[in-house]
Amino acid sequence: MSETPSEENTSTIELPHKDVPPGTPVLEALRETAGIANVAEPTPPSPPVLQAPGTPLNVAEPPPPDPFIKDFDAMVEKVRASNDPLLLGFIEFMSGDEKTTMGYISAMDPKNIAPLAKIPGATMQKNFFLAMRKVIEKSPPGAFRKNWSVVLAYFYRYREGVLNERYVNRFSEYWQNKDPMVPVFQKLVNLCLVSRDPKDRQTAAKHVDINRTMEIGYSPTGESNIKQFYGV
Repeated sequence: MSETPSEENTSTIELPHKDVPPGTPVLEALRETAGIANVAEPTPPSPPVLQAPGTPLNVAEPPPPDPFIKDFDAMVEKVRASNDPLLLGFIEFMSGDEKTTMGYISAMDPKNIAPLAKIPGATMQKNFFLAMRKVIEKSPPGAFRKNWSVVLAYFYRYREGVLNERYVNRFSEYWQNKDPMVPVFQKLVNLCLVSRDPKDRQTAAKHVDINRTMEIGYSPTGESNIKQFYGV
């Protein structure tokens, strides 16, 4: 025989009850019926934004390529195809030859997994100075403006990398025997950094003391070439 439920088990909890007019919204009717006030309305979820099949995702577009790079590459190839031994020597030192030799730009790249040690880096850097000075000293009459523009084009092309202000001088303290050419190199580099942008080259160069830059380390011909280029 089953047991009869006790009175305690069958008791219910009475909620206050109010008559609700027909047509009352459900949540409001529950409030009125249960005697509950000030219950916040639930915020309906935002409907998902659906993309049509085959629609590409909204991925940020990469920045457009720098048009200068295309012009720079064309310039390098033009020099490689020329019979100008001075500029070709500078290009091959900086960019390497077309076969095996690694150039200054690759060897000195600060992002290299195995960067150059101090002494090889200092040697490479001094050779960079000598390559620039050779352009200054050995350019034929009438050719220096074109030749020096090639040097400055390298500084502008690699302004975010190996020829950036943070890296271009980083081995000069290791030049052998406290080389007196270190300050000469640093002054020349500063001139190149200031005047690398072709758009404001002449204006920027006015902030550099050209006479002091060229006071030692150059022949009268080299000094004259630089001063004429910058209108001093």
